Amino acid sequence: MEETKEMCNSISQSIYSKISELGFNINDEKSYTSPSHPITHLGIVINTREMALNTPVTKEQEIIEAELMEVDINSEENCYAEPIVL
Repeated sequence: MEETKEMCNSISQSIYSKISELGFNINDEKSYTSPSHPITHLGIVINTREMALNTPVTKEQEIIEAELMEVDINSEENCYAEPIVL
């Protein structure tokens, strides 16, 4: 297992170096330079071991607040939207 992790780190470093040499800017804050699990992408937690996608409570709260704001904006219209199920 350790050999695989070391090999993965080596390959990641090689790719990182090549991308930099080609003139691309790499955002280190958003980059995974070593194997990690699970990962978060666009606010969604990706767990490939369990084959699951999860939304953190903060993301769920953002969605609910956005939906409530949409309802407030359209409150004068007749709106028969389906309920939000989380």
